[in-house]
Amino acid sequence: MLKSYREVADQEFEAAKANFPSEEVSGAEEKLGMGTADKEFDTIKSFTWTFGGTGSVKINKVQDVSLNKTPKINLDIEEVTGVLRCDNLATGTVTIKKANILYMHDTCKSKVKVDECNCLIILKDGSATEYTVGKVGAK
Repeated sequence: MLKSYREVADQEFEAAKANFPSEEVSGAEEKLGMGTADKEFDTIKSFTWTFGGTGSVKINKVQDVSLNKTPKINLDIEEVTGVLRCDNLATGTVTIKKANILYMHDTCKSKVKVDECNCLIILKDGSATEYTVGKVGAK
């Protein structure tokens, strides 16, 4: 029986988490939703941007990031020590200097720039996503 793209991507994601464990980060668990945000965070445990969130966020260091149904964002991160998981980014710019694992799904008309990461999984990149990736497999 053939596996779906989602099943294969999820299997690779689980393998990546085993091969590249998260580096624990202490700090707050920040969450943004509907409306426009203009925020800046130094070191935080996690960051979640959910349905309807727009605006700009800058993060110095974070363990885990979740983006889910964000229509238009500008996200700039220095370091992700765990996982950045993106599910449906309609239009936006995501810039990351150093990341552990990135799981990108349905990024539509977005620009994603990653200088360095250990693992990048792209499942359905959307209609016109532009990826710029430097070094993959840094460890």
